Amino acid sequence: RLQAAAWVALKYEYSNSNNIIGTNTESWQSALDFQFGENLSGYAGYAEGNESLPPLSTAFSQSIFTGVIVQLGRRWAWRLDYSYENRPNFYIRSSMGSGITFKF
Repeated sequence: RLQAAAWVALKYEYSNSNNIIGTNTESWQSALDFQFGENLSGYAGYAEGNESLPPLSTAFSQSIFTGVIVQLGRRWAWRLDYSYENRPNFYIRSSMGSGITFKF
């Protein structure tokens, strides 16, 4: 994680799993986190990876995601998230989600 300024940070994650049967599953993700003031934040990112689970053939997938979080008060927040996922030769889908957070 690299905090470039007080209002923006860059995050990078890499994952690699070596299975006992010799297959390999790996992925990476990069995202920017933004703070637009005291009560509004957001993020945007990209991820891709290969999933290898025999007897199925290795599957490649890529995702683009973004979202906003609004602090409604000291304990409450509302969020809206969007993602686009592409698994070539299998499916392409878009998803939206919303949620309410209560901190206690």
